[in-house]
Amino acid sequence: MMKESGNMKGKSISTAVQLLSDDDCFSGIFFGKPHDRVQGARGEIALFGSGNLVGYEIIRGRTRRAFLFRTVAGNGTEKVPGVYPAVTLLIAARSRAHVQKLMRIIRFLQQEKIAVEALPDMFFARMHVLLSDPRMGDSILRQLLTKCRTFGALPR
Repeated sequence: MMKESGNMKGKSISTAVQLLSDDDCFSGIFFGKPHDRVQGARGEIALFGSGNLVGYEIIRGRTRRAFLFRTVAGNGTEKVPGVYPAVTLLIAARSRAHVQKLMRIIRFLQQEKIAVEALPDMFFARMHVLLSDPRMGDSILRQLLTKCRTFGALPR
């Protein structure tokens, strides 16, 4: 599932993300653009370079989960189902409501012309906590963005 670049000196190893669409399970990318796609034994595999922000969703029966993670050059600290090797996990939404809220937040950030991939990991750590807050709305998200700008984590 790993792909090495043509230049063996750099040994750039891609993060492989399994894409499925069958009767049993669906998995797909809701954020991020792979640099390549290849055919694997179980279906298509999206390949990402190091440092990419990826949103990945898995639906199996009535269960829906979503993960937001950064790919790393080596082996990350967290394993995500359908992703190899391990990555830096930023958000794990494990309920239907949290998945929907996460996707709505990503859409909101894109509509506000925020470079989502440039946001610091700490922003996503705070956002992960806020996903479970029933008051989480656009105004709270704007406050979080303002704090990031204040502390120099985002351009003004």
